[in-house]
Amino acid sequence: PTFATRYSNLAMIQRDQGDLPKARASMEKAIEIVGQHSGPEHSNLAVMHSNLAGIQQDQGDLPGARASIEKAIAIQSKHFAPDHPTFATRFSNLAMIQLDQGDLPGARASMERSIAIDQEHFAPDHPTFAISYSNLAAIQQAQGDGPGARLSLGRAIAIQQKHFAPGHPAFATSYN
Repeated sequence: PTFATRYSNLAMIQRDQGDLPKARASMEKAIEIVGQHSGPEHSNLAVMHSNLAGIQQDQGDLPGARASIEKAIAIQSKHFAPDHPTFATRFSNLAMIQLDQGDLPGARASMERSIAIDQEHFAPDHPTFAISYSNLAAIQQAQGDGPGARLSLGRAIAIQQKHFAPGHPAFATSYN
């Protein structure tokens, strides 16, 4: 089982270095090891499937990425309450995959679920909301909801202004 952690860590390094085929193979090996030693519903597999989804998304394998993130959510559902903060991250990641797939209603529902979970755990001006509102704005823009997108980005920028210096790179993304 120790090798699973090492393969998982190696996969993330390989992803950061841009070697997506090796990253995917390493993450799949980590998942295989944990599955063999701890069973297919072990809580560590939720993180690994989520990380695999990111690699698959980077590779352009959107159906694979969606299946992996949905698997992560299913496994996590067996171990945590539905409002656990990590679900917010999973649903946000699912929303971005759905956006890339053109599933705009699904993307919006997933992002709104992510925001609702975060609202139960964080103050309204927590930096995590800046990312969530920015992602929601991308979905709203894709849906043709320009006023909604502008409002969401305004919320993201207002939060960023409370937490970051004016020249912080986060502003570049929001203003873009």
